[in-house]
Amino acid sequence: MSAADVAGDIVAAAAYARTLPFVRAAEIDVIGWSRGGSGVLAVLATLPAGGPAPFRKAVAYYPECYVETPWRVRIPLLMLLAGKDDISFTRGCEELVKRMGGDFPLEVRNEAPPQFGGRL
Repeated sequence: MSAADVAGDIVAAAAYARTLPFVRAAEIDVIGWSRGGSGVLAVLATLPAGGPAPFRKAVAYYPECYVETPWRVRIPLLMLLAGKDDISFTRGCEELVKRMGGDFPLEVRNEAPPQFGGRL
């Protein structure tokens, strides 16, 4: 499953959530981990500047930063990376943040292993 496939699922899930009577449609946030985090970045990369966004804020845990084109929409994003991750390397994400002008927080836990919740 590609990041683009996951991005489609994220957009569809947010659209479905907005139809539910117990969901505050304007307050939908998204959290993705690993491929899900890559999907979050892929959604951001496809949104038109000034257009509607499927969610209000985003968190990407350990994403694979394959997004080549910086996104044009301003949605608050927190990206969390593990310094010892040998799958989702931090360098690509750090380069992405630089291309974006450093507009969002990037937190690298240098001693963190790739698994979520690992001991530091």
